[in-house]
Amino acid sequence: MNRASSSKRIRAVVAMLGVGLGLPAAALTVTVSQKEELQLHAGDTVIEAKLSKDGLLGPNVQVQRYGSAIRGRAFNAPVSLQVTEGRVSGQVGSRPVNLQVNQSNDGVDVNGLFAGQLSNLKIRPTALSGRIGHCDYDLTLAGDHYSGFRTCDGQGFPIPTTLQLPSGMSSLSDAQQVAFLGLLLSKR
Repeated sequence: MNRASSSKRIRAVVAMLGVGLGLPAAALTVTVSQKEELQLHAGDTVIEAKLSKDGLLGPNVQVQRYGSAIRGRAFNAPVSLQVTEGRVSGQVGSRPVNLQVNQSNDGVDVNGLFAGQLSNLKIRPTALSGRIGHCDYDLTLAGDHYSGFRTCDGQGFPIPTTLQLPSGMSSLSDAQQVAFLGLLLSKR
């Protein structure tokens, strides 16, 4: 399957969420935000950032797109990422990012390093599973959102988790979506 058709499939899934018919490509609890906010709820932790044409802005995440670059701060660490077709590279804090973003027959596969941690994430219209940064996810589609569990650094019990994606995510490339999701999903 080529990149264009896979990208269209992910965008269609995100767009369906906006209409309440389906869900976005990431698999926690995923609902579409009418406020254009990306929200991650994991136990007592709530991370929110508003998506704009320029980037993500929230209490813990302030990053902007500059052409193919994403720069700013996330969780008090500097972010400098380069996003190209099928790849996200750069640094979060002083830790390297080097992710391959590949389309598969049924979604997107992400492999490599995020913030210095081995990452292997599978994003499907009905599930998101695997590791990004420090955290492992096992999420499935549940109505108009994805819901499931996460664990970080293999510590403790799995924590109930939800993810809300803004409809504007559908206008981003797969690699840009992975970069923004990685910043939020990898936070312990």
